[in-house]
Amino acid sequence: MFIAREGQETTGRTWEQTPVCTLPLSAFEKVFRKKDKATAANLLLRRTNLRVDPHLTFAPDHPSLLWDASKHFLDFVLVVSGAIGLHAFLPNTISDHTFSVSLDFRLNNKQFKPKFGKLGFDPTGSMMAIGTGVSCELWLGFCPLTHIEDISLADEAPLLNEKKHGETRGHEPVRSADHQPPFGGLEGPPQIHRIRLG
Repeated sequence: MFIAREGQETTGRTWEQTPVCTLPLSAFEKVFRKKDKATAANLLLRRTNLRVDPHLTFAPDHPSLLWDASKHFLDFVLVVSGAIGLHAFLPNTISDHTFSVSLDFRLNNKQFKPKFGKLGFDPTGSMMAIGTGVSCELWLGFCPLTHIEDISLADEAPLLNEKKHGETRGHEPVRSADHQPPFGGLEGPPQIHRIRLG
């Protein structure tokens, strides 16, 4: 094996200097079925590229396969509308009685923290959390008008993890003496509203 004590000079080949060989998956299957321990131990001394045999693969549309996406492990999905509006989270159907979102307009201090994805503009001071959907957060992004009029500017914008941006929260609105309370004259902070569309 490739074992050497710390500080000891190595006289043999290092792992990186070991030649690489390619073996089919069926070769490993034979070693396993024969319980060939000597061959299995010798395989540990070689760098091996594993090649899957054609007879051990299936085409994606093979009748023996049953695809199931009921469980998935996507860590992050960013959906951005292609135009002004709420297209990114509204269902693309005439009627969906199961669709609902919870709007909460008290989230103005929430930070937009995704490290990956592409918004098409700098999120500094431009993001506003507005609620949640099914397993997702809903945000309004206030994109510069120039990025909407000239899509190439949005395409050239860096990924979120490529450029350090500033504070993503928008600024508190300035309230004047003649400020009219929103939402039909109700005083106090806006409440959570559950909306069912369809």
